[in-house]
Amino acid sequence: MKNKNKFIGIALIVTAVLLVFWFQGDSTDLIASDDSNTNNSTIQEEKIAPDNHSKTIASEWQWSQSPSAKEAAENTSIKEINSLMAQSSASAEALPFTEKSVRDALQEVRIDESGNIILDNTALMSLDEALERIYKQLDDTKLEKLVALIEAGLPGLAGEQTAELVENYVGFLKAKDEFSQIYENQEVPAEQTVESLERDESLYQELGSLRETYLGKEKADQLFKITDANANYMFDTLKISANDTLTPEERSQQLKEIQERHALATIDIPNWTYRYDSFLAEKETILNAAISDDEKQNQLTALLRDRFNERERSTIEHLALDVL
Repeated sequence: MKNKNKFIGIALIVTAVLLVFWFQGDSTDLIASDDSNTNNSTIQEEKIAPDNHSKTIASEWQWSQSPSAKEAAENTSIKEINSLMAQSSASAEALPFTEKSVRDALQEVRIDESGNIILDNTALMSLDEALERIYKQLDDTKLEKLVALIEAGLPGLAGEQTAELVENYVGFLKAKDEFSQIYENQEVPAEQTVESLERDESLYQELGSLRETYLGKEKADQLFKITDANANYMFDTLKISANDTLTPEERSQQLKEIQERHALATIDIPNWTYRYDSFLAEKETILNAAISDDEKQNQLTALLRDRFNERERSTIEHLALDVL
């Protein structure tokens, strides 16, 4: 978007909206052609995470090369990889990726105990790392080779899911390019109003619909949970700031409520809402029990450790869930 009025506040808003559109924190999508399948092609969301999430794509990757070839691949420099990517436009045989570059980009994607990849913000950022720089170079033949490489490196369920995810995400990125071109030359309003912000919000929702076309609602919700929470926080905050009918006290109270919702919504824990509500319900039972405060505290501490693993407890420590 072009800021013809050079209005700094508006420019920041538009920049933020565009960042959500093009980088998505940094977002991504995949084409889930049939959400009715509940077999190996369905990526399940875990309900209660075990204390150890040791499995990742990095730990499960099976190198297709000999030990010496693997060592050479691991020592391939970024400069060499970039050179290979540049050559791909001049040669039909050159590929804009290597086994190492693919594995490294996706290495932090977690795998649950059932062998399903976990769709969360980490998976989203990994997809961007793997594909943002190369998706325009991936014709059907190169994309097939990328999919085959992933399936060979990750035999079994995780490989099938990752390959499908990557293939569909490439489709989304290309569709998002077309979507962006439609709106990139829109003029920025001279003034920031609730109405103009609602139009921007509607535009963002159109992008959300595009995600669902390629991804399916369930997968899109899991992958873009943090991205959407950040976007909603931005829109809600700006609309309150632009609302001249609010008193300073009302504005302050509404901003506080938005901040609290945002803090909860951006917690990157699988199935967070369900598990959080479940914990609060059990906590209420403990607090109402006819036992001493010391015993209540002991039970709350045990409940927290039972419901959330160590990594998750660290993430939500600021919520003080085990405090009486």
